[in-house]
Amino acid sequence: MGFMHVNEWHWHAPIPGISYACLTLRNGKVAIIAVRCDMGIDTESGARLSVASEIGLKYEDTVIQERRSDNSNFHFWQPGGSFGTGYITTQLILAARELKQKILEYAVTPKPGLYTSPPRPSLFPHLKSEDLDIKDSMVFEKANPDNRKTIREVADAFWALDPPIVHPPAGTLYGLTVDGKPHPELYAMARQAHFIEIAVDTETGMVDVMQIVCVNDVGHLFNPKGAEAQQYGGAIMGLGRSGTEEHVFCPHTGVPLNYDLLGYHMGTMNDYPPAQCLINESHLGYAAYGAYGVGENVGASMSGITVSAIYNATGKWILDYPTTPDKVLKSLGRI
Repeated sequence: MGFMHVNEWHWHAPIPGISYACLTLRNGKVAIIAVRCDMGIDTESGARLSVASEIGLKYEDTVIQERRSDNSNFHFWQPGGSFGTGYITTQLILAARELKQKILEYAVTPKPGLYTSPPRPSLFPHLKSEDLDIKDSMVFEKANPDNRKTIREVADAFWALDPPIVHPPAGTLYGLTVDGKPHPELYAMARQAHFIEIAVDTETGMVDVMQIVCVNDVGHLFNPKGAEAQQYGGAIMGLGRSGTEEHVFCPHTGVPLNYDLLGYHMGTMNDYPPAQCLINESHLGYAAYGAYGVGENVGASMSGITVSAIYNATGKWILDYPTTPDKVLKSLGRI
C-alpha cells in the first residue's frame, strides 16, 4: 500500500480583468460570451451550471457562444486545469445575479411601446421585484406560484430599449461563500490524499498497480465528470512519473536515447486499473461557493507514491525515480 497526503496548491482567485465574460438574454436563452479554449474535458458545463443555478434557469436554457480570439474583448481565463473553474465562475455568478435582478424588474415594469404596438401593463401588476423569483426558467409570484410567466415573455419586450446584457467586473473579489456572499479570507489550500495497492515480483522487479483511490477536497463541486477526469488523469500522470517515465542519456556523449514514445514509457489504460475517485466538498475554498481547483496537483502529489508502496511490500526503500524493475532489484540486492 502506498499513500500520499499533501496540500493542494492554488492559483489565486480572480485578479481584476483576468476573466471577464458577458451574459445576454434573448429568445429565452442566456448566452455566455467570452473567448475560451476547449481542453476536451467538458469545460463549459461548470460555467453554464453556475449561471443557471444563480438565475433559476434550466440548464438547457444556457449556451456558451463561440468567439474568435480576434473579435471579442470578453474572455475566460483558461477553463480547465486546476484553476479554470475557480477563476471564471466568480465573475459569472456576479453577472448572473445582475441579470436575474434585471429580469425581475422587467416583470413589474410596464412594457414599452414599439412601432405600432402601444405600451402595455406589466406582466405582474401591483407587485414589486422582491415579490418574485425564478425557477426552471419561469418567473413566478412567491405568494402565488401559479402566477407565472416564462423569462422569454418577460424579457424580450425590453430588448430594443433596455436590453438584458450584463458584464460586471469582479474587481478584487477573492471569493464567494457557499451562500454566495463575498468573503476575502477564505482558505487557499485544500487537502488531498491518494492511495495505491501494488504487487511486487521479487524475481523480475516488476511492480503492478492493483488499486488506485484518489480523494480531493474541491470545496464546491461544479462538474462531477470534469473533476473525476482531473483526478483520474492526474493519477495516471503521477504514476508515470513515479514508476515508468524516464529520459535515458548516453553516459559518454549525452545524446538522448529514448526521445520517442517507443522508448519513453507513458502509461495507458492497459497499464493501470480504474481509479476510484472520491470528492469532498468543504466549501472553504477561494473561489465561488468556496470552490478549489483540482487538476495537475493530483499528478504532482502522486509523483512519489510508488516508493512508499514498494517499501511496504518489500521493506526496502528506493531513493531514485522512476521505480523501474532494475531499481527494485537493486534495492533487493538481486543485481
